[in-house]
Amino acid sequence: MINPGSTHFTSPPLEELDRLRQPLTPGEQLVLEFFLENLTTDWEIYIQPHLNGLRPDFVLLSPQKGIAVYEVKDWDLRALEYFYKVQPERTPILLANDGHKTFSMAKNDPFVKIQAYKDCRFASNSDPGCALNFDPPFVGHSMSQVAGFIPRFASFSC
Repeated sequence: MINPGSTHFTSPPLEELDRLRQPLTPGEQLVLEFFLENLTTDWEIYIQPHLNGLRPDFVLLSPQKGIAVYEVKDWDLRALEYFYKVQPERTPILLANDGHKTFSMAKNDPFVKIQAYKDCRFASNSDPGCALNFDPPFVGHSMSQVAGFIPRFASFSC
């Protein structure tokens, strides 16, 4: 259970999580609880922030340690068989099979989403159109001052 009395800075505040346009999934709630219990308080936790049309599940920001972006998937890895179709000189495509048919999961591929966040971050150094101009919670933070990174993570909960 998420403790609204946490000393971490979160945006939106934990008391307002029920007002999110897209409610947290059980997996996202689990990941948020993990962050609140295990991160030091210098980490700021941004929940479903808007990043120039992108919307990761979580952005963690620490002026001393950097930035991390998380995309959480609540996929039951036993319900479907997930695999990548590799084609020469093309991006691999995430597919799934339910035992009867195979279909594309490309739109929901967490690695593609994380790569888009990462590409936008590094492009922001030279491309102002792709700068990570965070909505109000990030106002005042200069991304050029954050000596950080965006790791290529994908979190799965079973």
